[in-house]
Amino acid sequence: MIKLFVSDMDGTLLYNEADPHGRGITLENREAVLKLHDSGVRFMMASGRDHFYRLHLEEEFGFQVDAIGMNGCNVVIDDEVLCDHGLTLQDTIDVLEALKEAPVEVNFLGINSDGEHVFQYVDREPYERFYQLHLSGVFKHMSKLPLSEWVKDTTHRPFNKLVGLVKSIESRDILLRFFEERLGDRFDVIYSGPENIELMPKNISKGQALLELMELKGYKPTEVACIGDSMNDITMLQATPFSFAMRHSDDIVKESSHYVVKTVAEAIEMVLKYNRGEASGL
Repeated sequence: MIKLFVSDMDGTLLYNEADPHGRGITLENREAVLKLHDSGVRFMMASGRDHFYRLHLEEEFGFQVDAIGMNGCNVVIDDEVLCDHGLTLQDTIDVLEALKEAPVEVNFLGINSDGEHVFQYVDREPYERFYQLHLSGVFKHMSKLPLSEWVKDTTHRPFNKLVGLVKSIESRDILLRFFEERLGDRFDVIYSGPENIELMPKNISKGQALLELMELKGYKPTEVACIGDSMNDITMLQATPFSFAMRHSDDIVKESSHYVVKTVAEAIEMVLKYNRGEASGL
């Protein structure tokens, strides 16, 4: 029986095929999550967003939502922060130094578990777009200092991750290779969307966070289902035999999952049928 359902946010729960650039929860997905909750299955978000986004989901659904935030840097269960992995200030300084030789133009954003968002941008367009899609009404504090100045104050809380914002998939892939070659021994370099890359603490991921949570709470892999759409979801999708990739995902993501679905609602319906004994396997 599935006892825990873990969902990515952007491109997954917040995806609408009729409006791919929208960020709202469709009525179909909302009703499915409520149905899942009413059946006794625990719902959890797993996102590149910080864990504070769970508060918006709680308003949306009317029940407490647990969270794997910032791609596994932090885990919040019953409003208790169980872990908080991060980078050092020196890590950020070294990334900014490497940026001087970046082959494409890139804006950078640092995020920490206090909800602080600090930008270093050369072009406001990607920054404004990212703000509108991901941060508006979500972040707790937007620093007026650029990253290069912010890191000089050692009293600041270090970032959990750094996000690079570009204007195209081609630029994203170039930047991905650049940082893998330059700093791949110190950071995990991933992407969570068509126009961004993320530099994470080494060996920290949604999948690792989920495995630690499963051990802590006593969940078996066969009692957990998860769904995602991007590179930062792969480790999570590999952690359980009941994993779903969104139909619009890259092939590498689909190949890492066991099932491919159009919507979160479709995945939830399959889970509920399995729990009712209407299918021997999903």
